[in-house]
Amino acid sequence: MSAKSNHLQVSNDSASPRDLWLAMDEAALAALCIRQTFRGSGPGGQHRNTTSSGVRMVHQPTELCGQATQGRSQVDNIRAALMSLRWTIAIEIRLPLNGDSTVLLQHRTGDRLTQITRQAAPQLAAVVLDALADTGFVVNAAAANLGVSSSQLAGFITDHPPLLTAANRGRESHQLRPLTAPGRRGSR
Repeated sequence: MSAKSNHLQVSNDSASPRDLWLAMDEAALAALCIRQTFRGSGPGGQHRNTTSSGVRMVHQPTELCGQATQGRSQVDNIRAALMSLRWTIAIEIRLPLNGDSTVLLQHRTGDRLTQITRQAAPQLAAVVLDALADTGFVVNAAAANLGVSSSQLAGFITDHPPLLTAANRGRESHQLRPLTAPGRRGSR
């Protein structure tokens, strides 16, 4: 598996490596990574650039990475870098949508997808991007494949900036108008 291509392809076994990586707890995911520390820019006042609090986590199986410099402590930045890595894995690794694509239904309440934990968001985003890729990034077709309404799917996409960016890159490659966050003019 190489991270050099635009999107990685992995086999769609019952539990794909991507899905396992996204479901792992922090310690298990960190064990698959090489941790690199560096001096980063950003908040920290007079102590900035005196310690290597910036963290880059390089996922060994894929060579994808997540990094963080926002926090003052290395521990906070490790957590943030692992979350960044989860989003990168979710965005970069595509799988064919399998028959059990109802993962979003368990998070549906009325017109919104709710009760999504911070860790679960990249897992769901990966499935959403799989569905979008399978349908040429047409939201209503992907929503039908996922068993949710197009407004629920569009709302989930626009609520998660990394997912919105990835979806709009795909839509642009298919000559479709970009999705926009609520309150902004655009198409869903």
